[in-house]
Amino acid sequence: MAMESPEAPRFILFLPPVPLPPSLKSLKAAFGDTISQVLKEVASHSSDSEHAAILEVALAIPELSRNQHASRSTLYDGVQASVAAVYKLVCVIAAQDQINVEDSNGVDVRILPIAWSPDGSDSQPESASCGPVVDLGTLARCGRQWQFAFGVESEAGETMVKAFVTAKGAREQGDRVQRTSTKSSEAPEQYRGSRLSRQRNYHVAVGGTFDHLHIGHKLLLTMTVFAVDETVEDDRTERSVTIGITGDQLLINKKHAEVLESWPDRQEAVRAFLDSLLNFTSSPPSITTRDDAGPNGISVDLHYPNNLTVKCTEIQDPFGPTITDERISALIISGETRSGGKAVNDKRKEKGWQELEVFEVDVLDAEEELEGSEAKEGFGSKLSSTAIREKLARKTDAPGRDMALRNLIKAKVTSANAIHELDTIDSFTDDWDTEQDSKLTEPALEIHLACQHAASECKAIVDITDALMTDPALGTQMGIFVEMKIRRENAMSEIVTVAQVVKELTKTETDVDLNLLEILKRVKKLLGKLQGLQVQVQELEKIVEVAAVEQQVQSHGPAALQ
Repeated sequence: MAMESPEAPRFILFLPPVPLPPSLKSLKAAFGDTISQVLKEVASHSSDSEHAAILEVALAIPELSRNQHASRSTLYDGVQASVAAVYKLVCVIAAQDQINVEDSNGVDVRILPIAWSPDGSDSQPESASCGPVVDLGTLARCGRQWQFAFGVESEAGETMVKAFVTAKGAREQGDRVQRTSTKSSEAPEQYRGSRLSRQRNYHVAVGGTFDHLHIGHKLLLTMTVFAVDETVEDDRTERSVTIGITGDQLLINKKHAEVLESWPDRQEAVRAFLDSLLNFTSSPPSITTRDDAGPNGISVDLHYPNNLTVKCTEIQDPFGPTITDERISALIISGETRSGGKAVNDKRKEKGWQELEVFEVDVLDAEEELEGSEAKEGFGSKLSSTAIREKLARKTDAPGRDMALRNLIKAKVTSANAIHELDTIDSFTDDWDTEQDSKLTEPALEIHLACQHAASECKAIVDITDALMTDPALGTQMGIFVEMKIRRENAMSEIVTVAQVVKELTKTETDVDLNLLEILKRVKKLLGKLQGLQVQVQELEKIVEVAAVEQQVQSHGPAALQ
């Protein structure tokens, strides 16, 4: 069992170029199964740390390798469309599969734009140790430790994984990359951005609340740092990204303000996310703080070695530094805040300053593509700070009820993830009995049956949790918790059988393709997860017992306790 640690578990998914045009339908056909499986796998590790498990998506964008020296203005539209489409697909799948991608109990998805093309036309970008655009070589050398890597089973996907393994310079890394099957074919060439502007922007700004950082914020921040142009070799031109983060005093009237994150917490979340996009070295950026009088005087500034400074600045009005720093030449907005961009440029015109070049990010909306009101509600809640605060407020308002619900959800997620994990363990034995009279046929069958039986027990627990969510009164039938405990014990017994079979094989088999050590590692983790399920069921049982007594008191008075 993986022990809890302050460091969040980290995973990586290599995603080849998106199909064009990058519609949700085409992306779902190409990558939907892969992303669904990967999200489930990473979500199963969310309890390993107090922080969300991190999934970095290395998204190949060929245009970035073929046009290194083009202005970011000309490349912006194409890159934004690809990044937005993948983030949107993640939200859709997370909503449909009920996977948490919005807070510390779930999966923290981060898309890394990678300058790579399946046809081998990529070359190393300048300032390779600094993002947001890097090549596979930089990614391979960056020193980040991923617990597991995933790839897409397509021609382009396989080529991308092989290119990374080659760059990594370690053959054994290839054995740890799990390829998941999709129906995609190799993506066509990425289209060029449609902008005609040749302007280069070295000082770019964005503003927002950035409360409970979600995927919409991540898209906005990613495209903000992307919009800053690179300098040519030996050019020491200063560059900056100004992130205007709304001050606490302006947010006191926000809905559920009691669970709104403080400015330092919001600033730290922005900093951590941007550093994962920009810093591909083992050294953190140097940090300076400002606490000056006057507007926009409070800031935490991050200094990177490629002459880029990220300024996390507290703002007290809708304009922030865009009307106090004349050097800023570009502004990133969402389609919902176009009026704000116009207001900024009107103010700059009044001052006689050059207007800002305005870039937009897509509004992530999938109402037409989602089936069922629950999926639609789940999609929206992953892109709304208000919805996230509302969820947190419910926990504060009803701690007992919420504790029961959390234990129910944990029990369901644990059991559902166990089913997925058992299926993965079983799949490792698929090729064990390909030879006639193979001595591995019997162990493969034994593992297969044990995994099936254990999965059946876990499915029964999932059904029980679903029933309890639908009708909480079932919890007063205490036999239901006895059944959950028996089902858990049965599942653990079958998993122990798998471990025993594999341990016996390790004494005689040395073929690494059998993945014996990987199975043992997964079995150990799975046993730990199901051990935790016992605690969840016990806590749920206690809460239900207390609730039943309270209900009796309310219905019959003190005599009910005698």
